[in-house]
Amino acid sequence: MAICQLHYSGQRLPGRHALAARQAAASVPHAWSQPAAASLPAAAPLRMPPAGTRPVPGDEGLPAYIEHIAPALGHVDRHAGLLAYCRGLLLPLPRKTMDVLAQALDPQRAGALHQSLHHFVSKSGWSDAAVLRRVAQWVLPRMDMRAGGYWVLQQTALVPEGQNPAAAGPQRRAVSVSLAGADGSLPVSWQRYLPHAWATDAQQRRKAAVPAGQAFATPVRMALNQLAALRAEGAPAWCVVADAGLGTEPTLRDGLAALGLPYVVESDAGVRASVDGAAPAPLRDIARALAPRAWRTLCWQDGDGTEYSGRFAAVRVRMARSRRAPEAAQWLLVEWPARQSAPLRYMLSTLPEHASLVDLVAAINTGRRAARDLQAMRRDFGLGDYEGRSWRGFVHHATLATVAYGWRMAQRLQQRC
Repeated sequence: MAICQLHYSGQRLPGRHALAARQAAASVPHAWSQPAAASLPAAAPLRMPPAGTRPVPGDEGLPAYIEHIAPALGHVDRHAGLLAYCRGLLLPLPRKTMDVLAQALDPQRAGALHQSLHHFVSKSGWSDAAVLRRVAQWVLPRMDMRAGGYWVLQQTALVPEGQNPAAAGPQRRAVSVSLAGADGSLPVSWQRYLPHAWATDAQQRRKAAVPAGQAFATPVRMALNQLAALRAEGAPAWCVVADAGLGTEPTLRDGLAALGLPYVVESDAGVRASVDGAAPAPLRDIARALAPRAWRTLCWQDGDGTEYSGRFAAVRVRMARSRRAPEAAQWLLVEWPARQSAPLRYMLSTLPEHASLVDLVAAINTGRRAARDLQAMRRDFGLGDYEGRSWRGFVHHATLATVAYGWRMAQRLQQRC
């Protein structure tokens, strides 16, 4: 997303402010920008499949990328599985289930390849976190992070493209954290949601091979745990963005404040807050009471050149909590399209008081871009196509879809340079 192209009602504005709260964290720590080679086993040389195997368009540099990722798998005998599976996910196929990948990659020995891929994805005990770090270390240096970045939280149903996510069972849901900047977003953490009914059912846990230490946690707690783990690794204290799937929970705002992370999160219209010391009122009433001059129309271009516009207003508020003192002042950002009878969304933000309307809108647009990126992962890289029962395989598949997506993202960014 080209934030520098935001402007009010046709009048171009300067680029978004370099906020002091994010300036100090704009640099990426060494552990994230370069692989910790000494702590991982060396990668074995990888060879492309033999002649006759279906080619992947534009995969000339893929072996070097896979050699960078492969040490995170631990055992050398897993490296060929990583290359084969990612090549399959990069093929232009309508579905990317394991049997479809095996048939497309090597029709003559599809059965044996399917068995090998199944073992690699559903049985092998490699670390998703280690693989995702290696993906970030490859992609992040190619991203424009001069103005800092964001952590985007999303709760999504990992279902095949075209299937209604709302119809998916809770066991198909996952919480992700994506690193986002001006060039797009990249998932850096995946966790599968464990329904409470599964967590307390020993038979169901055995059937799905749920790890013994896996306990029930709400999606908000999962997101906070993922962010805490990233911060413990030295990840930057960037602004956190969350839509209604997670942001409407007050516990998320409390948890982010405890982690010392600024945020821009969606809220319910009925949440109460006060303006300038007035009695608390629902956010919808605060929005309706804003003067006409408070509203501005902003226009921007996404990374692919698509143009968007929106009508926004921002005001400082203090959230009202029962039996608690009012919270510190923060921003209420309201989006209200001109021809609609009610606002589209309400966002609460702890970005600094000197943050501009452009800064606030840039954050929510980053979240929108990340949501579209996940849709692209479902459509182009089979993110929701895992059909097995394995708990481990479900998350491994999401990680490998991220590996394939990261490769294409790095290619796009490299071509731009």
